[in-house]
Amino acid sequence: MAKTHEYRSGEFLFREGAPSRSVYRLVTGKGEILRRSAEGLERIGLFHPDEFVGEMGLLIATPRNATARFIANSTVAEFSRAEFLHMVRKEAGLDLKVLNALSLRTRAQLELLARAPQKHFDTTGGWLEKLNRFVRARWRALPFTNKTAELFVNSPFAKVTFAKGESLFREGDSSDRVFWIAKGQVRVERNYVGAAGGPRMGTIGKNEFLGEMGVLESAPRTANAVAECSVTAYVIPPFDFFHLMKTSAPAFFTVLETLCERARRLNRLTVEAQTQVAGANADLFQTASAIDSMTQLAEQRFLSEAEKMRLFLSTQKDRGSYVAATYQKYLSGTASPEEMEKANAYLRDYLKMAGIGTLFLLPGGVLTVPLAAKIGKALGVDIFPSSDEKRD
Repeated sequence: MAKTHEYRSGEFLFREGAPSRSVYRLVTGKGEILRRSAEGLERIGLFHPDEFVGEMGLLIATPRNATARFIANSTVAEFSRAEFLHMVRKEAGLDLKVLNALSLRTRAQLELLARAPQKHFDTTGGWLEKLNRFVRARWRALPFTNKTAELFVNSPFAKVTFAKGESLFREGDSSDRVFWIAKGQVRVERNYVGAAGGPRMGTIGKNEFLGEMGVLESAPRTANAVAECSVTAYVIPPFDFFHLMKTSAPAFFTVLETLCERARRLNRLTVEAQTQVAGANADLFQTASAIDSMTQLAEQRFLSEAEKMRLFLSTQKDRGSYVAATYQKYLSGTASPEEMEKANAYLRDYLKMAGIGTLFLLPGGVLTVPLAAKIGKALGVDIFPSSDEKRD
């Protein structure tokens, strides 16, 4: 049973650096997320009723990365990790939202680490990774994981074999499947232009999922996956993977713990990297380290994708002009169904090229571009260039 607490405006829910012992959900009121900077506390986000606060820190077992303070009299519900995970499985849509947030956080950290080329970051974690793999190998013998493996016995999923050195997928490929490794081991590494060469991200072995991040985010592959020996794997289409996450608790928790473990390792590297970057990149690292909730991730990803969309449309002379003009007409209620169909077709082509699937919402979630434009306007992001904007 969740505990409820009352707070007055100006009071703190938790402070940066404190242990992450609980997850909070705002019932009434309003709060802000703050980060320490040279000028003092800087606001990096807000939280509103029904939104969670602090779940990332609790899930990946790290200290609070930011400070939460109320800006109105508020009521919050407090949950332990076990209570929160029980609610995740019970509340419709929350399960995929949590997985998506963990995946987004991991991707953000990976992209930021690529901005620190002067050092080769060992993302495998060295001896800690070896110890982790030993523990996980023992853990796989437990009934919890065996239940996940049993899902693939006599399953309708295609079973494929890869020879040693063969690629399962490459960085930049479309994320059109998830793999369940039945036998063998896969090396995961990223392309890298720095002097250090391609960093090895880790290895995926028997009874583990591979490629779930790209499918969760509807985004291109962020790494190369190469068989280190003969590998046998089941191929799971995206729709079936999402269905599996909703219907199988063992499968869901297998993915959840994998993402948590990956986020813990990358969090350590991100903190290390802050001392090696300067200027705007340093600020990005600090901001990424301060992210502690699904709400913050949603806001930041939407702004990023909105900017990508705006830039793309501004560089496409014909299609960009047509899409921008048509959606502007839609917002004023004057676009015909035929015009909208054509504009949507152009935009779908863009989404495929850019690898943007669902903006900041859940995979499979519905967000129309006109609605995105309205949200962007509220956030101060002009997604669609004006019809008279000059283009090269």
